[in-house]
Amino acid sequence: MSNSQESPALFYIMGGGRSGSTVLAMALGTHPDIESVGEIKSWARHEGKPRDLNASPIKKKFWNKVFDAYVENTGGNPDFKSLEKLCDLFDDNKKGFLNTIKLRKSSKYKEYRVHCHALLNSIYRASGKKCILDSSKSLPRAYNLLKNYHSGVKVIHLIRDPRGVMYSSLKQNVEQKAKGPLKSLFDYIVLNVGSSILSLMFKKKVLKIRYEDFVLNPHKIFLEILIFLDLEPGKFLLHDPFKCGVDAGNLIDGNRVRKDGVVKIVEDNKWKSSLPLRYKFLAMMLGLPVYNL
Repeated sequence: MSNSQESPALFYIMGGGRSGSTVLAMALGTHPDIESVGEIKSWARHEGKPRDLNASPIKKKFWNKVFDAYVENTGGNPDFKSLEKLCDLFDDNKKGFLNTIKLRKSSKYKEYRVHCHALLNSIYRASGKKCILDSSKSLPRAYNLLKNYHSGVKVIHLIRDPRGVMYSSLKQNVEQKAKGPLKSLFDYIVLNVGSSILSLMFKKKVLKIRYEDFVLNPHKIFLEILIFLDLEPGKFLLHDPFKCGVDAGNLIDGNRVRKDGVVKIVEDNKWKSSLPLRYKFLAMMLGLPVYNL
């Protein structure tokens, strides 16, 4: 892909899972200048289509346009299996940083960068919006985008009370795989400490938002985010875009709430009554210091 092509502003949500990133992405997608596309690191895994087979015709049409633009950008049909392996190599939270260090001068890393540029610009062309929002959450992906994409990248570090994350992670028979309390807490600490380190590295490029602040006062936090992203609120907030809830728009993947149609922005605090006391204590002792960084 030619580097002379216009690049969109790119916004990215990073942090741990079960922290409300899908709802935040849906809310930001209501802004007329933002195309919120969900976890696009899994674009190749889903072969360029929305994860949900019963996605709306509008969403399917959008991702078909993205595919056509990608083919035009790269000069041929993508090898999805190879691209999936390539993205996993550098986006995976466990090995992505190590692989980036080891392979940063390799042809594999160059191929990964070319793919990221091509896909983001294809989404930009298909949407006609000024800004693209990627809520993939992967820390290595955030690092690689900040280092290699262009100066328009800004990142939101979304963090949630560790007790709420632990309660959500314990749920069985849902789309996301359940985790035990220790595994959930370990992932929470690693991913959010890592996000805090990236915040220090890139300073003004990263804004930390607490899930609880957003759901309790969405208009205030939304305005703070728009200012950080250099977007003009204008008359947008005057008609209360959250009053009737927000929908999933063109999210390709994300939390299962994307399938609920319209989602109201309300605090999910069931953990307060349902999370066992011993788990609350564990999360408070080890997780809250990270939450309050």
